[in-house]
Amino acid sequence: MISKSGTDLHDKVLGARGAAVSTKATTVLDAWPLLVAVVGIMYPRLPAFLYTVASAPLSRLTHVLALGMGILAVFAVPFVGLVLIRASAGANHVRALRVRGVGMLLVVAPVLTALGTSVSAYLSLRSRAVPIWVAVWTLAGAVVFWRSAIPGPLMSSAVSGRIRRTHRAFIVLLIAFVILHLAVNLTALRDLASYNQAAGWFRFIWRTPIGEPILIALLAIQMATGLALAVDVSAGRSTFEHLCQITAGLFIAVFLTSHTFAVAVLGRVLLDRGPAFTFASAGAAGVLGSAQGATLFPYYGLAVVAVLVHVARPLRLSVLRHGGAARARTAAAMLIVAAFVLSALLLTALVNPGAR
Repeated sequence: MISKSGTDLHDKVLGARGAAVSTKATTVLDAWPLLVAVVGIMYPRLPAFLYTVASAPLSRLTHVLALGMGILAVFAVPFVGLVLIRASAGANHVRALRVRGVGMLLVVAPVLTALGTSVSAYLSLRSRAVPIWVAVWTLAGAVVFWRSAIPGPLMSSAVSGRIRRTHRAFIVLLIAFVILHLAVNLTALRDLASYNQAAGWFRFIWRTPIGEPILIALLAIQMATGLALAVDVSAGRSTFEHLCQITAGLFIAVFLTSHTFAVAVLGRVLLDRGPAFTFASAGAAGVLGSAQGATLFPYYGLAVVAVLVHVARPLRLSVLRHGGAARARTAAAMLIVAAFVLSALLLTALVNPGAR
């Protein structure tokens, strides 16, 4: 039998060990934002690395392995962001919210990079692109640190409810547009003539003096309401599934901003070009044909995934109400699998469109 004094000593030892582990975990948690901030600042170098290995004169096997490393590199940062979001799920204290916000920044790093590249090209600021990127990333980090210090909603439940209802009101129309747009882009897997024919019919439907302003207005409403909800809802005891939906919506908002700017400002105003698949793929050589084009590889690849991830949770909840938990999980899982399959097909079409 262990004496009372022995038990007390044992408890003290365990308590000391627990305190040491807790202190170490807190130190690591505090170090993550700084480490991740550095990774985020360096992210634009990764697409350039992908282009370098894609264009390097290597043997077939070595080239495949090097290309795989480059692809893993551009997707590794968003994946690390997802890990941080997962680690912060269910928590509502300042450190967890800070880690969560930084994780969300890492997930959207590819679209922020593409947006920065487009703006720099339009303003002819390539020589100043690095300090501009550092400034933007620092500002985004400051917003995360500010928001994480307030572990609760900024808006009242009534205001938040009205914004959420507005956000949901037109989502079906936008999802239909996105699905048709993706289907048209996938016709480039066959050849560019098929794409041009499909794109012509598609533009005939929506690119009209009435249709286009309505579409842009809907996009603006969705982005504004979605950003407001993301800033408010992300600070709370959210589940990982809910946080994935919020992060995916944030990714889509930045993607739509970048994509609209590239098509409407760069394509029409600066280059006087209509929408073309080779414009979307950064030239006939495809997204891996230049360092600038390589930024579009994770940009497009994750955008498709983000759209379907964003609607996976509402789909699961809808099926849950009518078909039970098992069917709900299966439906959501099938949608996520479809997202990755469609993403792979789209990237295949974008890699070398000039050969088709």
